[in-house]
Amino acid sequence: MSTQIALLLFGGVLLLIAIVGGGFEVNQLKIPKVERAARLFAGIGGVLFVILGMSIGDTSASRGESPPRFSAQNESRNQISSRIQFIIFDELEPHHIASGQSEQALIRIDGIPVGALTVNEHFPKSEMLVNVANEGQHSFAIEATAVFRINNTPMEINCFGTGMIDVVNGSRFLFEARYDPRGGPCSAWIEKR
Repeated sequence: MSTQIALLLFGGVLLLIAIVGGGFEVNQLKIPKVERAARLFAGIGGVLFVILGMSIGDTSASRGESPPRFSAQNESRNQISSRIQFIIFDELEPHHIASGQSEQALIRIDGIPVGALTVNEHFPKSEMLVNVANEGQHSFAIEATAVFRINNTPMEINCFGTGMIDVVNGSRFLFEARYDPRGGPCSAWIEKR
């Protein structure tokens, strides 16, 4: 039993004595009836022991032992660090910048929004780091708005796309908005690079 748990238990027993006034038995521990002054001291001592128990951390971390499993914050941190990471990026080429092209895309992986990419003449490159639980096939869905120069006029067009990507830790995927100048729909896509 750690020191922290022992202090908290002792403080809890003292607080119980202060509240109830004794006269009870738990397993082999018999607490006699106590007077008002003793209850007051038990309450003060209980509060002090609980505060002391809460203020000192578990010393297992300082001895190099793994942190306790009941810590939700540590569990969350461990889950994120064990996840597979990959990058989705977008980049405008010089002729796209010269024509005034820009793109903004909201990307979902396995139905979960993971972020947005935005590129324009001022920021021609954009990338985001994405975490998934495992390597392998993952679905993507993209909602994008792109500005293309059509008949010498900049036009904003909505683009959509869905598909599957094969993720390996450290993979890089390029986002593209593809417009069919013959009047077809604008498609949005990501592919491994």
